[in-house]
This record gives sequence, structure tokens and C-alpha cells, in this order.
Amino acid sequence: MTIRQIEINDRDYAALAAKESVFNSPEWLKNYGNNLRLLGLYNNDQKLFGAFFIYIQKKAGITRFRSAPYTPHCGLFFHNPSKNRSSVNSFNKDVMEGIVDYLHNNEPALLTLAFSTRFNDLQYFNWSGYKVVPNYTYHIDLSHSIEEIAKDFDPKNRNIISKVEKEDHLIEDNCDKKVLYTFLSNSLEAAGARVYPGILKTIVCDYSNPDNSFVFVLKNKEGQISSAVMCVYDQHAAYYLLAGNNRDQMINGANNLLVYKSIQKSKELGCKVFDFEGSMIKSVEKFFRSFGGQIVPYYTVNKGRFLIEAVLKLKMRSTF
Repeated sequence: MTIRQIEINDRDYAALAAKESVFNSPEWLKNYGNNLRLLGLYNNDQKLFGAFFIYIQKKAGITRFRSAPYTPHCGLFFHNPSKNRSSVNSFNKDVMEGIVDYLHNNEPALLTLAFSTRFNDLQYFNWSGYKVVPNYTYHIDLSHSIEEIAKDFDPKNRNIISKVEKEDHLIEDNCDKKVLYTFLSNSLEAAGARVYPGILKTIVCDYSNPDNSFVFVLKNKEGQISSAVMCVYDQHAAYYLLAGNNRDQMINGANNLLVYKSIQKSKELGCKVFDFEGSMIKSVEKFFRSFGGQIVPYYTVNKGRFLIEAVLKLKMRSTF
């Protein structure tokens, strides 16, 4: 197996990526410009059989490889031609070995790379000195009726949703893109989240359209946005991508209702799963948990040069 950089518009890649998540689509990857490196996996016959991508940041002479902002994982996918279980496992290990070798040969000063929930064997990273850290998301199975889905909600969550619905707030499923971008940017910054203004603006204002995303906003009596939720989707799943609140105009339970609306919309679109994309923040996890989804692990691999990792261990012991 060999790994080499390919163009986002590569036809072979586009054909393979069409069966994968929205985050693998060339349209999504274009949000990241030249900072994103798309890497193709080629077999011994030099035929493309998979790919992944890394986002490259350079600051103060330090090169960092990481998952792209607002993207939950590195987009790894590949076709495993093996038939029996032993061969399948060995092929998966070989792919991970190839990725580790590529990362080692390129020697970033710092690496933090997340993998999707489909990959639970990252043992080769352990063997190679990386720290493999479990993270968690929640998936809601949309094959059930919305009534059955709601039965699994925490009763307190159901009561909050019912209460907010009765208050008859103005809820819209569209919003001026520039207004939405400004609202999300300001609310994320106020919440202490890291904001990438250029990328966020590109996603909200240029990328988003009814074929790949949807939004719900709740407004107060003055017509100002109180809360907003934005999701992206593909033929498989809808992903809870962005959410924000105006703390000065906060309506209690607004997010609960907007997430419920998003789950309903995802089911109407024919998605099979609603994915919360995960959070290790305790309060956020509790909120996600209240919607009764199935907890699903995914993994991040982390590694830094000795001095960098030593400093990071002081503040991020669980990660490094």
C-alpha cells in the first residue's frame, strides 16, 4: 500500500467518496482551501481503494496535523477486499500501519487526529507511541417512529420541549446566511469555543444549501434570534454541526426544542441516524444524553515532539 496526496476533484476519489459521509464529499473539503491535505490509499496495482485527510496548521514554526475544524473525524474510509475474519483484521491493521508510517515520515510537531465511529482498532497507533483516547457521541436510530424516539427522551427533556412548544415562539427553518453566520460566530465565542471565522463563514454562507444542510432558528417577540441549530446531512445520517444561543435573549428550553425539530427533519429527509457528533464537556454530554440515543465510542490519536508533549501533559494529561 502507498499513500499519496490527491486533488479534491480527483474523479476516482469522487466516485468512492459518493458512498461515504458528507464530510468526504469534495464540496465539503473545499471549505478548507490549501490547509487541507487529501491523501489517497493505493494498492499494489496503484488503484485507489480509500482515503483520509488532515488539516495542517502552522504557527510559530510548529506544524500541527489535526482533524479539520467543524469536521468530526479525519474522513478515513477504505474498501477491504478480504473475506474471512482473520484476513479482514489483518488488512485493517496493514492500513493503519501505512497511515502511521506516513505520519511518522512527515513528522508533524503535534498531531491530534480523530477517527470515525466505524474504526475501533487503532492498536497500531498504541504500538507506535501514540496516545489513543476514547471519546463518545450519541446516535439516534431514525428507523423508529418519532413517537417511539421521543419515548426514550429523559422525561424532564420531554416536559421542557412540551412547555416551549406551548409558548408559541416563532420558529423558522430558514435564515439569512450572513445573519446566521454572525449569530453563530458571536454565540460560539461567548461560550468560550474556538472559532475559525473564515471556515465558519464559508460553511454557513457558501457551502450550505437545502441539499446538504438545514437550520432551525427560534426568535423572540422582537424578531431577534434567541437560539439556532444547524445540521448537515447525507444519505446515511444527519449531523448536529453547530448551535448557538443569545445569552441576553435566552429562552429556556429553546435548544431542546430545536434539536427535537432537527431529529424530526432528519427523519423526514430519510436519514437513518441522527449523530450528535459527541462532546467530552460534561454539561453538553448530559444534554445530548437526554435525547435517549445510543452511546457510541470513537477514538482520537495524539502525539507530539518530546518538549511539546511534556508541556501539554501539564494541562491536558488525559489527552497527552
